[in-house]
Amino acid sequence: LLPKDYALVGSVVRDICYNNAARYFGFRAPIAGAPATGETK
Repeated sequence: LLPKDYALVGSVVRDICYNNAARYFGFRAPIAGAPATGETK
């Protein structure tokens, strides 16, 4: 069962799926709100 706290569940899923892999492979995590490479505002 999952709690109805979508922010909490989202951060847990993100940490398991992305952040662990990023740490293992040495990827740099993007900064929230920053444009992706090559994008302009």
